[in-house]
Amino acid sequence: MRIDISTPTSEDVKYMAEHLRPIDVIEAWLLLRRLPFEALDTSIKLSDHSFVVKADGEPVILYGVNRIGLSDEGVVWMVATPRIKSLQKVFLRKCKKEFLSLTEGYEMVYNYVYEHNTIALSWLKWLGFDISSAAPGGFCRVEYRKQVK
Repeated sequence: MRIDISTPTSEDVKYMAEHLRPIDVIEAWLLLRRLPFEALDTSIKLSDHSFVVKADGEPVILYGVNRIGLSDEGVVWMVATPRIKSLQKVFLRKCKKEFLSLTEGYEMVYNYVYEHNTIALSWLKWLGFDISSAAPGGFCRVEYRKQVK
């Protein structure tokens, strides 16, 4: 299986919006009150950096980060198609360095993840994010702060 990470095209966004995992569709609606294409299109337009992960040419994961105003904080996000389950080990090996490179230039990155999005929460924990308990409404704050050397 060939894994490529690149800048997403409009075709990638359309494909992802039509093939998202149900939990990502639910999370986008609950958090943003947006349907998949609008949520993804807006996220990419607001992002300083966004990427698509393709397996054998098929978009499987879309992720990015956007700066909060003039602060040194950013909001990270990621969505996937159901095919992520078949990529987990390959993606995990390859992605840690790639995903954490998004944190360059930020003191802290964060977002809110629906408590039932267990794949995302497990992955973020593995990456080193702190994860809060779910607040009323079912969202956990996930946060990654730069390590002081």
